[in-house]
Amino acid sequence: MGKLIKIMLPSGIIAASFIAVFLMTVAKEPPVKNATPEAIPRYEVNEIHSQLVQVVVDLFGEVKAESELTLIAEVSGRIESIHPAFNAGGTIDANEVLIKIKDEDYRLAVVQAEAQVAIADLALQENIADAEVARKQLPSGSHTPLALKQPQIAQARAQLKAAEAGLQKARLDLARTAITLPFTSRIRSKLVGVGQYVPVGVSLGEAYSTENAEVRLAFTDDQLIQLGISMGYKAEKQDALKVKVTANVAGRDYEWWGWLARVDAAYERQTRLIYGYVKVEAPYEQVRGQEKMPLAIGSFISAQVRATEPIRAYVIPSEALHYGNRVYVVNNGQVFSKRLSVFQQRSESLVVLDGLKDGDLIVTSPVSAVVEGAKAEAVVAKPIATQNVFVIQEQAL
Repeated sequence: MGKLIKIMLPSGIIAASFIAVFLMTVAKEPPVKNATPEAIPRYEVNEIHSQLVQVVVDLFGEVKAESELTLIAEVSGRIESIHPAFNAGGTIDANEVLIKIKDEDYRLAVVQAEAQVAIADLALQENIADAEVARKQLPSGSHTPLALKQPQIAQARAQLKAAEAGLQKARLDLARTAITLPFTSRIRSKLVGVGQYVPVGVSLGEAYSTENAEVRLAFTDDQLIQLGISMGYKAEKQDALKVKVTANVAGRDYEWWGWLARVDAAYERQTRLIYGYVKVEAPYEQVRGQEKMPLAIGSFISAQVRATEPIRAYVIPSEALHYGNRVYVVNNGQVFSKRLSVFQQRSESLVVLDGLKDGDLIVTSPVSAVVEGAKAEAVVAKPIATQNVFVIQEQAL
């Protein structure tokens, strides 16, 4: 019996220990887990509203003269005098005599031509008188064209016309000894001097008009649509699109105003662009700035072409636009994407016609891996900058 107790006692102690540990484990309260709050992303947003926007298209071009020409001698002779301003860079008013060719021979030619006209007219009058005498003296049955001097009269009339044409040619040659220009111009080059003999057809110099300057601008078809015009557009000054021309000279900007006079009706073959032409009046007189700086021919300029009528649109920052022309908006604590119809993209802003509504909170901060309809917190950011977009104040309309 004692031996049995010695064997059972250790086993009982071990079993009791297991039972005690089990009971303690069962009775122990489970640990309290701390609930981690769900992380809700925060986005900077701007509340947007539609505005009246002046559509402007930015382009670049080169200033050219509206008219350029080479002076050609139409009569031969020795140069008698030259206008003092007929030098490279000189200014000549319209119809001023630039070059005078000696005209003695041409004056004599006019006198001779006048004499030929008088002789031819006398011959015609004599033939008419002879015909009248023949009509009275000859019997009525013998009034043939030859008897009535009709061939002689026709010949005399033709000779008179030829003499009159010769007189007109002599007077025209005399007028051509005084070389003028039909517009106010500047001289590009001078190729002759006083006393020099010039034959017909020789170049005397080059000049260009300063009454108007012309700027050739390259448009895309999208830009024409933005301005509300089409290929083949043509307009007079009062109805045309206004254009601000800016030239930078010695680090300073100077401005002139012109208008879009016409647009080509065909694509340029190599570039597939459409060219338009801006006219600027009095480029050497229409000056802006303290120093008088003309819009010189050959200047490289930037141009802002302005549409006639403003449009109602939304202006949003460029960084708000994402792939596929989409933006993100926060609505009732959730983030959604919207596809936009972008009308025009400026350097830092977008002009949007469709896809948004007044009061939308568009996300302007960086986003990544956005789930449609996910929870989001909106943080109002600074107002949207409208730099390079011409927003019209409606109360001023």
